[in-house]
Amino acid sequence: MTLGLLASASCGSSEDLGRAQTPPTAPVSAWRRALGPVDDLAPEHASWLLDARAYAQTDARTLAIARRHGERSQGVDEHLAAAPNPVVDGRSTLVVQPLGGFPFDVIEGNDFVGLVRTPPLAHLAAVLAASFGLAVEVLPARPLVLDSVSGRTRRGFTQLDAQSVLHSVAAELPPHAYAMLTLVNHDLYALPEQDYAFGWSLHRDRQGIASFARFDPSFHGGLRPDDLEQAILRRSVRLLLHECAHMFGLTHCTYFRCALGPIDVLADLDARPPYPCPVCQCKLLRSAGVDPIAAVRRSVAVFAQLGLHDEAAWGRRRLEGTTA
Repeated sequence: MTLGLLASASCGSSEDLGRAQTPPTAPVSAWRRALGPVDDLAPEHASWLLDARAYAQTDARTLAIARRHGERSQGVDEHLAAAPNPVVDGRSTLVVQPLGGFPFDVIEGNDFVGLVRTPPLAHLAAVLAASFGLAVEVLPARPLVLDSVSGRTRRGFTQLDAQSVLHSVAAELPPHAYAMLTLVNHDLYALPEQDYAFGWSLHRDRQGIASFARFDPSFHGGLRPDDLEQAILRRSVRLLLHECAHMFGLTHCTYFRCALGPIDVLADLDARPPYPCPVCQCKLLRSAGVDPIAAVRRSVAVFAQLGLHDEAAWGRRRLEGTTA
């Protein structure tokens, strides 16, 4: 089954993770072919998109994840040919629908009771507004009725079917929403063969879902980071940007270490910058009118306000035209 090409994209772990073969590194020139001609753009945008010095080249692991899931990187022309939803007057708001308890939720499993922490949703809304240049509306949190969605038990943990959750809220997509991102604190899976999923988004149906369940590794028996609050914020920012970009029709990217790179485990999420690469920025510019330079400027300001100093510094280097 092919994921993330036209219909949907899943970010999560498959059970055969350790058995993947490592493919060769993609040619450096591949991103230029994917970008396509930019001479029709404003000179400042063309110059910006042709400058990739701040971005690390893609790594073998990213390519291995994409190959295992049958994915290939999408060029700008392919993105436009897939007819992503346009941003139009009256349908230009990103809506966030929390399901459950925020900023923390008590999750019960067969053999345990755990606490899932989340960042302030207003902070995450500010990041999304900066990145995509749209108004962001956070709806009041409401209960997640577990009996209304499908799920399973995995190693003693209750997991919800991401597609089932999205189906349960599809009728509530506001008419003014460009897209709606549903937030949950329960663990997810999107496909039966997945061990778990961080999120799942639809490229054309204006819906996506993201889970906070795995940002604190101690919840699943791992080691808790010393800076837990900031670690959860950094991971939340990256995942929500990733899932929202999918709702703009962007598929997984392997041209650089990009915000749209495929994600199987937390280390993959941590390794991505919270900024799209030039190819993905060009897609957002051409299909949704997202000014890439303004988006980075806004993001730098928001990251600095949130204490995400490394993320803000990366954006400043990009604006200054220096290497990472």
